[in-house]
Amino acid sequence: MRVTPEWTEVANGILAIAQILAIVVAAAWAYFRFVRGRTFAERLETSVHVTPFRRGGISALRIRAGMTNTGASVVRLKDDVKIVYVYGTVVTDAAPGVSFGWGKHLVVASVFGKHKWIEAQETVNDEALVTVPDDGWLAFRVELIVASKKNKRWSCNAIVPATELEEWRREMHETYAEQDDLTPEEEKRIRQDCEEQERRDQEERERKQREAATEAPS
Repeated sequence: MRVTPEWTEVANGILAIAQILAIVVAAAWAYFRFVRGRTFAERLETSVHVTPFRRGGISALRIRAGMTNTGASVVRLKDDVKIVYVYGTVVTDAAPGVSFGWGKHLVVASVFGKHKWIEAQETVNDEALVTVPDDGWLAFRVELIVASKKNKRWSCNAIVPATELEEWRREMHETYAEQDDLTPEEEKRIRQDCEEQERRDQEERERKQREAATEAPS
């Protein structure tokens, strides 16, 4: 069968239209995936407020943690990565022009224990109370870390100057928010730190029980 020039032109036109449609469809799909990914990406804003105080010879930090879901989808939270770390730096480490080393954490405490997820545009808050050493400290740093089940990680921190405790009358609030991926190594470290803190708390409770039993009249 002989193909006329007219049919050749029609076939070429159809092929060109098909190629244009394929490009348009591919571009539209890529744009849809991009917009959908941006729209439903996990977005949290975290904050931490710290109020130091002293009562009955005990120095403590009242820690108020907050997070807001600024995205358009639910963020499901990882149960064992909703915590605050408390670090300290001592006066003897202070030197002009030298950065401070915070060293190993002093305390780790869980927050948001009742929250398994956070809805879109929802804000939730929680508090923790931790005791801190009295003597020799220049400042404390409190770091809040929260992670989702998709291993997205958010953190912020506040630094509280350890001035004379009787001068602690105002709330210190400095928030530096960060977002990153939660690594398996960090998740393992956090879990180990929480288990260590539980052991320390249990040992302290048992010590107080022994002291109470010893001091009780026979």
